[in-house]
Amino acid sequence: MCLFVVNVLGGMMKVNKSFVEAYDAMFAYILKEYGLDDLIKFWKGIAPTMLRDLKDIANQKGILGCKQYWDKILKEEGAKFRTNIKDGVLKLEITDCPSIRHLNTPACSEYCRHCGVMYPEVLSCSGLDMECKRVGNGRCEIVVRERK
Repeated sequence: MCLFVVNVLGGMMKVNKSFVEAYDAMFAYILKEYGLDDLIKFWKGIAPTMLRDLKDIANQKGILGCKQYWDKILKEEGAKFRTNIKDGVLKLEITDCPSIRHLNTPACSEYCRHCGVMYPEVLSCSGLDMECKRVGNGRCEIVVRERK
């Protein structure tokens, strides 16, 4: 599960293979020319704009809003995933990430890391903590909980 073109009319992000490829190439360039620390700074810098819809719904509805967001966008993207809220903790398991499916082999060796940087950056403003475990091959596990 990764970032995709933002619908300029205010809708959710949509999968666009060409954009994902360009995004990957941009990440690879930044990583090669400036290093991982600057790539992470870049991701944190673009997160509030790229993930505006998630930020808004998380501010309004908390963890339930995060579930609604991912259920909607991942379904639209054609991801294979499961979400579950139990005891106030959201667990999201992605078993087939559309970005990785489009890329096959990302040019940026750190491509999948952006989810674990950008999502927490946005959710922390809503009082939520997020952990992202990259399993590999388009698979990851995300846990979101209220900050203690």
